[in-house]
Amino acid sequence: MKKHYTIGEMAKIMNISVKALRNYERIDLLNPSYQDPITNYRYYTYNQCFTIDIIRYMNKILNIPLEDIKQLLQASGDSTELRKILASQRLYLRQQIAKYEYSIQLIDNMVADMVYRDTMISYEKQYELYMMPRNFYYLEINAPLEEIDKYVNRSLSQLIHTKNIDNDTICLMFSKSDFEKTGKLMLMGFGLFSEQRLNGLQMKKFEEGRYLVQRFKYSEENCVCALEDLLDSAKQQNFCLDDYGLLVSKAVDLTAKNKYDYDMELQIFRFMK
Repeated sequence: MKKHYTIGEMAKIMNISVKALRNYERIDLLNPSYQDPITNYRYYTYNQCFTIDIIRYMNKILNIPLEDIKQLLQASGDSTELRKILASQRLYLRQQIAKYEYSIQLIDNMVADMVYRDTMISYEKQYELYMMPRNFYYLEINAPLEEIDKYVNRSLSQLIHTKNIDNDTICLMFSKSDFEKTGKLMLMGFGLFSEQRLNGLQMKKFEEGRYLVQRFKYSEENCVCALEDLLDSAKQQNFCLDDYGLLVSKAVDLTAKNKYDYDMELQIFRFMK
């Protein structure tokens, strides 16, 4: 058996790329252990095969970053330090699993919503819908509808919480009475529904009951027209409406070609007489 191996020979023996071995050396994780005193060529030894196996196992199977593997190898023999590093890696993996599970849940919601829309027999423009109580967490704003894009783009990341399953829906809150007085649709809040407390945000509870709902394709003009239609309908039917209403849409609609292709819902609570 040879005592010393070139980087190419070691790569072939261990079925690992030369590039990977050079990277190990670059970050000072594994260096050739022998240098010929005459030629100054550097060689790996057979005992380093064991170290390469350990590195690959920890990196590929345990998903430990190479820099952390360096710490583990340096702490070899110190079980306290080894347990500390492994516990940290376990916590990191748990956090990654939670992120992936959250992403899967959002994808499932998107697919279910697409199937629902594709298989609906009728697409009512205006209807009533009974809803359970919902907590609306929002950032306070005071902006006309035509300026809302800059608030949404700037603030959306503040509303994303991996523990909140309702991140696929966003809402804009407005005052019905303000619209009736001014004829302008001013937005008071931008946020989402959540069953969990979202710190740093204001909260308004939308109560259980029947809501007047109107669907439309997004545009500033369509939002105003939809609200006017809904208010006219409520007046004709002698309905009493809450002062606070919501414009609701998906945070991301993969079927939409642009923002004017988004489905929107206008929702206002209807008091029972």
